[in-house]
Amino acid sequence: MEVYVEYVFTDNFVIDYLILKLTCLIAGKRVKTSRLLSCAFFGAVFAVLFPLIENPAISLPAKITFGLLTVTAAVKSDGFTDYLFTAGVFFGVTFLTGGAIIGAFSLLGLNYSSEYAIGLMILPVYIVLKTATEIIKKCKTAKVTEKFSASVEITVNGVTVACRGFFDTGNSLYDGLSPVIVIDKKLAEKFFIDVKSLPRLKPVAVFTATGTAKKMSLKNVRVIIYYGGEKNIFNNVTAAIADLKNPSFDVLLHPDLMEVKNVGLKTSESVS
Repeated sequence: MEVYVEYVFTDNFVIDYLILKLTCLIAGKRVKTSRLLSCAFFGAVFAVLFPLIENPAISLPAKITFGLLTVTAAVKSDGFTDYLFTAGVFFGVTFLTGGAIIGAFSLLGLNYSSEYAIGLMILPVYIVLKTATEIIKKCKTAKVTEKFSASVEITVNGVTVACRGFFDTGNSLYDGLSPVIVIDKKLAEKFFIDVKSLPRLKPVAVFTATGTAKKMSLKNVRVIIYYGGEKNIFNNVTAAIADLKNPSFDVLLHPDLMEVKNVGLKTSESVS
């Protein structure tokens, strides 16, 4: 019986932590790992003691009450509505993991009371929650990409190329007073088709977390950004060339170019 209790405690400790982790991800909450582990610990203790409650009229309210207390202890909510949303997510994820365990055990024909089977409870829960986490992360990434992306036209020496740009808030590059965009090297190659009229190149210092590097850049670039329902035109832009290695976009746009009214460059104009 002692081994059985240890298995129950360990399984529920891991499962409760995973449930709380996914709840915070869905609800958009930043919580310290130590707090989640503490709540998972008390959840595991509750799971060990719960079988002692034999009255069905008491067991269900006890589960709901403990779940609400867990949410209260784990997450700091911004008002009652936010708390209800987080609690709803918590109970929804809990229901999802319970279904995963039932489905896995039924498929494998395992008995819940088996000591060997109890240790396997973590596996279906982990698979479901890991899958859900990856889906949520991809959806959030796609949402951010859509929000900060724009259609772009770049003109160098009379050659115009349409591409996809992404406003990089970490781009702090300037050539003098003008913001610098970063274009993929494959995109840059398209401007060297006519060897009789090569674009003007200039090395520009690029500051990174590991130090400073110089990137060859195109000068006197004309950039048109279709963003926010406007056609924003920028002249005399400098475009640094780099290997972006991202299939979603060809250009890293400077954040100063996101809104024309905030740019303050004499070489820029906005056309509705």
